Amino acid sequence: MNSFIITIFRFIIIVAVQVLLLNNRYLWQSINPLLYLFFIIKLPYQTPKWALLVWGFVLGITIDFFCGTPGMNAAATLVVAFTRPLFLQMATGRRDPDNTSSPSIREMGSGWFVFVVMTTLLHHMTLFVLEDFGNGQWGIIFFRTITSGIATVALLTLTEFLVAKVKS
Repeated sequence: MNSFIITIFRFIIIVAVQVLLLNNRYLWQSINPLLYLFFIIKLPYQTPKWALLVWGFVLGITIDFFCGTPGMNAAATLVVAFTRPLFLQMATGRRDPDNTSSPSIREMGSGWFVFVVMTTLLHHMTLFVLEDFGNGQWGIIFFRTITSGIATVALLTLTEFLVAKVKS
């Protein structure tokens, strides 16, 4: 029960920072870091697949509610939640990590960056394709995916270092 309360607290803090500080704060007109991915990334290894999907949907639909984007973030976070076990396996080389901790730089080393980059790029590509669907501006979608992806990975890495520093 204690870990559930911590997860709820982490959810509220991350959503609040995203909605109150980061939303609609574009750098150079097109770069928008999306910190809320940190929530999905930091869920414990042993989180059941059904719970990953529920958390992914709840996170995405909450962001959608505050952003006025009907279902776009929910769809993108569901895709990320669905692929998270595969990306973790690819990044760590292990099918089922035997511990109950969360993915971290300290534990995974460079694998953490691989995991975060794959997660971020998939999320951003899904989100931006849904946002610009039908416009046929694939260059802009690709540009936004890469630039916002770089900003998001940098913010996620900074956040990971700050969280690790607080824990130690």
